[in-house]
Amino acid sequence: MCAGLRDNIRALGEYAVQNGVQTESAAAELVKGVFRSFDAFDRVLDAAIRDKEATFDVAASEVKVNEAIKALDGLLATVPNDILEKSRAVLKKASLKSNMVDGPVSEDDKVLKLLLSSQELN
Repeated sequence: MCAGLRDNIRALGEYAVQNGVQTESAAAELVKGVFRSFDAFDRVLDAAIRDKEATFDVAASEVKVNEAIKALDGLLATVPNDILEKSRAVLKKASLKSNMVDGPVSEDDKVLKLLLSSQELN
């Protein structure tokens, strides 16, 4: 997992504590849960890459992805809706702007877009 994403996940946990949404220990558990689920999914992908003769277990990878999304949704649920809406508006504006300019989109932008859009579905 990229360092920027880890930092942002930690920041969400700190934000939840500062705004009284979660206790420090509960927020720490939410953050750890996200890290654990992302790491578990990463291990599934790593095993698939390293063991070229084994068949990739799609079902297991889907379970890990769903666990990661559920853990992240739990953490994002601590963010007030008005803040999430502002974040989505900024992301949308940035996305429109990046569509006007040729060039690659950064990995952090892709991850942020995925995370915010998954929260929108719930």
